[in-house]
Amino acid sequence: MKIIVSRGLDLSLKGAPKESGFCGKVDPAFVSVDLRPFAPLPLGVKVSPGDQITAGSPLAEYKSFPGVFITSSVDGEVIEIRRGSKRALLDIVIKKKPGVSQTKFSYDLHALSQKELLEVFKKEGLFTLFKQRPFNIPALPTQSPRDVFINLADNRPFTPSVEKHLSLFSSKEDGYYIFVVGVQAIAKLFGLKPHIVSTDRLSLPTQDLISVAHLHTIAGPYPSGSPSTHIHHIARIRNDRDIVFTISFQEVLSIGHLFLKGFFLGQQVVALAGSALPPSQRKYLITAKGASFKDLLPQEIFSSNDVSLISGDPLTGRLCNKEENPCLGLRDHTITILPNPKTREMFSFLRLGWNKLTVTRTYLSGFFKRKRVFMDMNTNLHGEKRPIIDSEIYEKVSAIAVPVAPLIKALETQNFEEACRLGLLEVSPEDFALPTFIDPSKTEMFAIVKEALIRYAKENVLTPL
Repeated sequence: MKIIVSRGLDLSLKGAPKESGFCGKVDPAFVSVDLRPFAPLPLGVKVSPGDQITAGSPLAEYKSFPGVFITSSVDGEVIEIRRGSKRALLDIVIKKKPGVSQTKFSYDLHALSQKELLEVFKKEGLFTLFKQRPFNIPALPTQSPRDVFINLADNRPFTPSVEKHLSLFSSKEDGYYIFVVGVQAIAKLFGLKPHIVSTDRLSLPTQDLISVAHLHTIAGPYPSGSPSTHIHHIARIRNDRDIVFTISFQEVLSIGHLFLKGFFLGQQVVALAGSALPPSQRKYLITAKGASFKDLLPQEIFSSNDVSLISGDPLTGRLCNKEENPCLGLRDHTITILPNPKTREMFSFLRLGWNKLTVTRTYLSGFFKRKRVFMDMNTNLHGEKRPIIDSEIYEKVSAIAVPVAPLIKALETQNFEEACRLGLLEVSPEDFALPTFIDPSKTEMFAIVKEALIRYAKENVLTPL
């Protein structure tokens, strides 16, 4: 199937790394295993500070689903288990041993039964790579998915492309073969043909994939690369019994690498981007998963109070300024550095604004159709929070047919029955990144949806055994 998305907004932000901007490998001294994405689930920590671990060592376990482990991808020593508000687990900091882990595993994908394969996925931390819809929560081993969606079309700002991720391997062919093995493992695990969504410009090994997966292409502005967009156009979620698992290209590579090579894929490609970063420092790096910012960024940038450090892209990433030793998030492949303006622009609303972003035609640029909007992004909010007045502007940048303003109002009043009727079961917080960005009312829709999904899932899905 070929999908064309017309609604959305391509943000051409200043500060993107050059496509040829690779700058070798960085072996960080410290890494962390991010536990924030597992916040909906109670976790039992399996290690203590001072423990020596190897790649594949269990670090945490799903309390409600024993036997499902979150594992380490590196060798080293556990330094700290960090907690946040109400002692919520944040991450586990590890002092990494230099080099790549040589811990060897031996699994024959073709010899394993479906039940045995599930146990391998749970034991080696591979099952924790999946996310589950509805509610955008970690996948539960007690659920059988109707579909599995593999995303090769991610187009969030500054996010490395599929071609960049293939730089981890000796050749593109080698990388794609590892990907095919990962897809075969997923198909066997769930007994179905997963949906692979990519862009036209990718040259996938279709002959190897067509027998084990459904292949789709998608084109259009952001958020055409969102899993919600793919599910909405291919096989919509109609009720809470339509269970769908999602997984990224990089995570499928991790699965294929373990079965084909016998080693955990402990490295990843990271983009260093943002207008506050000097042009010479905007580049791609190959480093360990969960690497410490301090090992990747120049000291003057890392310690500056004039910038904001973000793990992930500028629309959906995690603000890290208040963290003592920030590290890359579980699914983050970008470090974004944005300037913190000290003063507001004088007479900003009286300017013509030819080069300013506007969806509501506040500036002159809004009256001219341009394929791309070029913007020097910073952390200025340009005003204070206001009531939602114009409720129609959000649909212009939303790629799925969900009424944004009514849904947000239903979630704010905790009217979940109305929210489900409006489309709550189909969405994830990422779907509200652009509406939040363009919102003249400054409503934190991204955070509202994220908190509501977790709350509703805890009440209806994540019940203890």
